[in-house]
Amino acid sequence: MRALFKSNIETDHHYAESVFEAAKRQNTPNREWTNPDYSQHQQSYVDVCNQDRGLCIANKGLNEYEILASDTTMAVTLLRSVGELGDWGYFPTPQAQCLGEQTVEYRIIPHGGERERFEAYQLAQTFQAPLISKALPVQTGTYPSTYSFIELEKPAALSYSNVKVAEASNDVMVRLVNLDEEAHACAIEQRNNRTYYQSDVIERKHQPLKNDKVTMDAYEIVTIGIHSDKENK
Repeated sequence: MRALFKSNIETDHHYAESVFEAAKRQNTPNREWTNPDYSQHQQSYVDVCNQDRGLCIANKGLNEYEILASDTTMAVTLLRSVGELGDWGYFPTPQAQCLGEQTVEYRIIPHGGERERFEAYQLAQTFQAPLISKALPVQTGTYPSTYSFIELEKPAALSYSNVKVAEASNDVMVRLVNLDEEAHACAIEQRNNRTYYQSDVIERKHQPLKNDKVTMDAYEIVTIGIHSDKENK
């Protein structure tokens, strides 16, 4: 069972979220492809766009899609219920019938084409995170009316991969990925009583950040470590 989203957008390619990238893929397979199905994997979104307009479909756990040639239609798989799998033999899957009530979630995000697609991807990723609220008791003291643990100014092409606490050091790790084929820069506010340094995907400590500006090359992954100096006092 699939949901079909007809875009009528003239383009020979599309984008789908993969690991650390918005993968650019062709809409139709090469001539060597003989399988009648051209379904592919996505994470939180698939997007069809050209220079003037685009249509992004965000999802929660719907990881299969196909681009149909007719009207550049995005076909997102809602339910795959089968008794067997594989086109290279017979592999019975009696538990894959998925009998019972099913609920799916997706979001339709129209946008202004190539120049706005990164903003659409931010909305698609935001769709994955539920709002969390917590009631607090009445407290005394002063605190600013607005406050953010991390102040980071960045263009939409730079996407958060994660903000987490490193297991080995207890430092906060901020990981960004550049989804664009061009270089972009971001600025992180370095606050007192904290040390900011360059790290990597395995959370090692490298040289300190020289200034607030961090430049990221095309498709680069950057990890910034934040150490609280108060822990050493």
